[in-house]
Amino acid sequence: MNIGPDGNVFDVGGSQLFPNPTSGNVYFFALKDEFEYIIKDLTGQIIQKRISKQNTIDLSGFTSGIYFISIDNNGYNKIIKY
Repeated sequence: MNIGPDGNVFDVGGSQLFPNPTSGNVYFFALKDEFEYIIKDLTGQIIQKRISKQNTIDLSGFTSGIYFISIDNNGYNKIIKY
């Protein structure tokens, strides 16, 4: 599934990530067992970096704004603007 900048689902190496934008959880489907993600702000500062086995990232504690989520799913990397 491929979505343009005004859509709300992104393809991440055969996985789906949604919704975008969000003020709560971001959900992932079809990611492999464990994946690494990094969330950065517009200045490039790392806000959060984790290895996860869950299919969600809770963004509810983040200040409203634009963030970039970098996902490494078994060697497939994708950067998504949130």
